[in-house]
Amino acid sequence: MAIYHLEAKVVSRGTGRSAVAASAYLSCTNILNDYDGVRHDYTRKKGLIWREVFLPEYAPPEWKDREQLWNAVEAAEKTKDSRLAREFVVALPIELDKDSNISLLQNFIQKNFVNMGMCADFAIHDTDGHNPHAHILLTVRPLNENGTWQYKTEKEYLLALKDLVELNLKSLDRVRYIIKRNVEKGLLKNFKTSYSGEFKQSVVEYMHTNHLSSFETAIHFNLAGDYVVSKWERIYYEEGPQGLYIERRGRSKNMSSKPRKKNLNKEVEEDLIAENQRLRMENEYLKKLNALVQERIKRENKKK
Repeated sequence: MAIYHLEAKVVSRGTGRSAVAASAYLSCTNILNDYDGVRHDYTRKKGLIWREVFLPEYAPPEWKDREQLWNAVEAAEKTKDSRLAREFVVALPIELDKDSNISLLQNFIQKNFVNMGMCADFAIHDTDGHNPHAHILLTVRPLNENGTWQYKTEKEYLLALKDLVELNLKSLDRVRYIIKRNVEKGLLKNFKTSYSGEFKQSVVEYMHTNHLSSFETAIHFNLAGDYVVSKWERIYYEEGPQGLYIERRGRSKNMSSKPRKKNLNKEVEEDLIAENQRLRMENEYLKKLNALVQERIKRENKKK
């Protein structure tokens, strides 16, 4: 039986790490970091099964060489505490063979990261033949179609299935349960982005009347996340119900000149984006894992 495990990290200079070192480790290679002149040699590390670099179609082709890719990332970040990359470590099902695991990861990375403008460096490790797992290293800044870096917080990666993190998934039976439950609730559908003021008011008042949390309310009304409900509740309290009827596209001339609240600290905002990305990755990985194992079970049953 497959055991679920996924770990998400941020590679930051502030914690003494570098993207070049992380890439050298996962690929078991020898790479020089041009930023600080340190060479990272992991060629003696054992257990490498597969390694590959994925690039968006508009990325410089020379970045297929991971040394050039991650040195370009290091060069783009100037501060001593810069966040350089996001890293995921995910367990792979031992029930699947090498080719199936490689195909699973390739399709997953292409769809969820590369198609969104990120460069991805991944490898599969298995030192003892009983613990296949993958390391996935992603650029923090997605690329624009003209090949230039975006701002770190310019793209949002959202996921409604937050309870995937709260539950301690230990087997495929629980994976099937989570997927089935969220399909039944409609949480895997596309969410609306525009709502009437009357609807917003009814949502907030329903939450207050029934003493629900913003998360429970978002699930009940099939909204993209609890942050939507929290935003509407804040407007309801600060401006009254009528504030929910205001069309908020840009800053209106009729709006009061009250000083706006400061935005979230950049580090906090980036942490939230990383968390959303991890949640999205978990959901997609679990769905594909379940489908592949089911397919293999059917093949084995047919042989019997």
